[in-house]
Amino acid sequence: MAFLYKILISMDLIKLCKKVRKITLKASKICFESFNIEFKGDPSNIVTSADKNIQSFLNRELLKLIPGSNFYQEETSKNATSSGYLWIIDPIDGTENFSRGIKDFCISVALAIDKEIVLGVVYIPKTKEMFTAIKGNGSYLNGKPIKVSNRDFEHSLFATAFSLYKKEYAEVCENVLKEVYPMVKDFRRFGSCACELCYLAKGDVDLFFEIRVFLWDYAASFLIVKEAGAYISGINGKELKLDETTSIVAACTKENFEKLNKIIYKHTGDKNYDWKNY
Repeated sequence: MAFLYKILISMDLIKLCKKVRKITLKASKICFESFNIEFKGDPSNIVTSADKNIQSFLNRELLKLIPGSNFYQEETSKNATSSGYLWIIDPIDGTENFSRGIKDFCISVALAIDKEIVLGVVYIPKTKEMFTAIKGNGSYLNGKPIKVSNRDFEHSLFATAFSLYKKEYAEVCENVLKEVYPMVKDFRRFGSCACELCYLAKGDVDLFFEIRVFLWDYAASFLIVKEAGAYISGINGKELKLDETTSIVAACTKENFEKLNKIIYKHTGDKNYDWKNY
């Protein structure tokens, strides 16, 4: 990792991030074109022609930046590599929102080197919000530094979700929400993991839990929210690994994080929520 990272630093990671921003912005224009909807096995899981076209555009342009790099992405090539340069892409996170004209969807691009994320870009086309982060260099929204809030648990907004593709786990999520809700100000459900973690990064929400997310859902926003000062992990502090589907817990302060994690663990225990497939 150290050797490859030094090579990339010599290429100037900040300049690389600027190029990725420009590519992502160009890709976002596809969101405003007409599109078709297809089902991926079940009516709750859709893909649009925009997803596919954005992914193809990103693959082509990002490969020019680092020739020979690999891709791990939602719509095709679902094989993470253990070494080298890996682009992790969700062409549209929040496809259901996108298909209905709801603003909470985004394009998510991360770069990992030997399973460590070093660059993250998330762009929300409807609001023109460009979130970026470089490992060790902070998080930014449209070029300006951002930080998580310092609200206490009582005054927090809790961003959470039920398991879309595994609805049999909704009861666990419901039990968590039932316990947390009376203790906080309110909760929100936005329908995009990447957007929600970015909202936490800029201080709009303060707590986050989702029971089942894929790498492409959270890779870029994980770095963004972490560099903005959030505490983030799997349930009960489990390390997030790039080759696993996982649950995510995040909060603006250590105290809030520990309190939320304790509540969630009470309802989940050590049960494995790391499903490999939809």
